[in-house]
Amino acid sequence: ELLHIAHPDAAEKYFADAQKLAPASPLPYEGLGLLAIQREQSDKAVHELKEALQLGSSSYIAHYFYALEKFRLAAAAQGERGSLPRNTAAEVHDELIKSITLMPDFGPSHELFGIIELAQDGNIAVAEQHLQLAIQLEPENPYYLLSLADVQARNKQPEATRRTLATLLLPSVEAKIRAQANELLQQITGMNSAR
Repeated sequence: ELLHIAHPDAAEKYFADAQKLAPASPLPYEGLGLLAIQREQSDKAVHELKEALQLGSSSYIAHYFYALEKFRLAAAAQGERGSLPRNTAAEVHDELIKSITLMPDFGPSHELFGIIELAQDGNIAVAEQHLQLAIQLEPENPYYLLSLADVQARNKQPEATRRTLATLLLPSVEAKIRAQANELLQQITGMNSAR
């Protein structure tokens, strides 16, 4: 509760105390991992969440955030469009499967699964399926639409990409997202005119 109401230092003390009282419980490690994410400490988050998972955590959130932070660290090391190392991609993939199995209606797990498939040149149909499901689960999330448009563009589906991007180009959409959507639209327009 303290973590959720923006009292991270107080929350940290309780998590540390819980580790001492119940060292075999995954819960304090989950809490410290989530705290590290809030503080933008990806390395620490991965360490704490890995401990939680090794202690048998059955939290879909722990599996998801562990996968997300592993993905972020590896993606930063590889560059924006580079593929992840095979073992890292496999680990992230497996953790997302566990998260989805535990909570099939959690949109972020489906989105990241789709992104991983795309980043690793995996099955584009599977990537699109997971992104479509993320959109169904959270239709108000514009980032899911952007990810789906990226998959469609890479799959050489310019009309589907345009349809997906149409709602992201409206003036009511956040400027940053609108700019990314416009950039992707320019890319597919440029590819079509180059033919």
